[in-house]
Amino acid sequence: MGRKKKSEINSENQRVIPAYFPKNNSLISSKSKMTLLGRKVFDVAIMHVEEGVGENGMPEVHAIINGQELKEFMQRKSNSLYEQVKDLIDDKPSTGEKSMKPSLLDWRIIIKDDEKQEIDAKNVITGANFKNGTLKIVFNNALKDNLIGYKKNYTLLDKEIISKFHSNYSYQLYQIFKKTLDWQRAITKKDGLFEMEIDLADLKVQLGIVEASEDDILYKAVTNESVKTYDELSKIKDKKLVKKLKEYGNFRIYGLEPAKKEINELSDLDIDFTPVTRGIGGDTVAVKFYIKYKDVVSKSALTPVTEEVDIFDFMDEIRDMMSDVKFSSKDLKAIAEAAGCDRAKVEKAYKVMMSVEGDVPKPTGFMIQAIKENYETSTAKRNKKVENWSGDLFNSTTDFSELEKQLLDN
Repeated sequence: MGRKKKSEINSENQRVIPAYFPKNNSLISSKSKMTLLGRKVFDVAIMHVEEGVGENGMPEVHAIINGQELKEFMQRKSNSLYEQVKDLIDDKPSTGEKSMKPSLLDWRIIIKDDEKQEIDAKNVITGANFKNGTLKIVFNNALKDNLIGYKKNYTLLDKEIISKFHSNYSYQLYQIFKKTLDWQRAITKKDGLFEMEIDLADLKVQLGIVEASEDDILYKAVTNESVKTYDELSKIKDKKLVKKLKEYGNFRIYGLEPAKKEINELSDLDIDFTPVTRGIGGDTVAVKFYIKYKDVVSKSALTPVTEEVDIFDFMDEIRDMMSDVKFSSKDLKAIAEAAGCDRAKVEKAYKVMMSVEGDVPKPTGFMIQAIKENYETSTAKRNKKVENWSGDLFNSTTDFSELEKQLLDN
């Protein structure tokens, strides 16, 4: 599917970019034993991922997250964000024994690129730092192509929807269903009910109930799309592991049913499922899911769509158009959102700015103000001194530094 952000119309007929964020499908398909809190932290980091420079002066891929935003997304009321983050990072409690809880630092995922027919297991995060209420996540540079700059093979997720999930299974299954449903709709050009069958053992690995690396046979099975993992269980010597992979009753009651209820209540999807059985005893070997978009969806997903806007392509487009000024990606995004991804508005504001004599001290703030107030070139009269502006372009009280900060922080 294309990297699209849908636009909506507000009461003033201005286009607004909804709170969607793109997530690479390889990361959605990854198999990892991670807590719900860890997955939410990871997704917030994806929303803020960027290229930067590490403490050693070398390039790195990282995310710097404001603590308040992190707390809101995690739906945590506790004031002790430090304790929650520490629980994810520190895998050695005061007892000295290694915790059974997965740490962000030892989170290994399996990355699949079906188009290139490549598969690889990697550590996702190489460093994490929490200081002064801010969390910094440093990603594995080898995952750069899965985190930055991709223009295909990704799914747009609604931040408001996924932040409300309280079940790890709901969180994972919703993203798997959303990715699959959107992909199928893009291929078939059809809406309606979609059926999706997942091998029971493979499903448990995807949901983090079992770690694939626990057994070589299991690992090979879940990473091979042409093999039914359940059929390989008889080759595994660890009987407890086999029993855990084959068990369905408790998994349905305590895992799938609550996830179904939460997804149906909180998201834009309607789902149901049935077991797929075979043999004399009727053993469950897979789960068949029935997925469709709701006719009437939740408030966050119900956006009056007028067109699809590829904001990332648009940012590239206006970067080329405004090549005389160096704008960061964050600046370009703020300008694109202010213009509602309307090239004509950006081009007009840029011409106004370029008609001004001398250097504009805060070009991003200037561009945003010019877009919002529909400046004309004729109003851009300026003396050679930076401090002395004339005309009605703006007055002496306009604080472009503050304006730029407010808009870029939103």
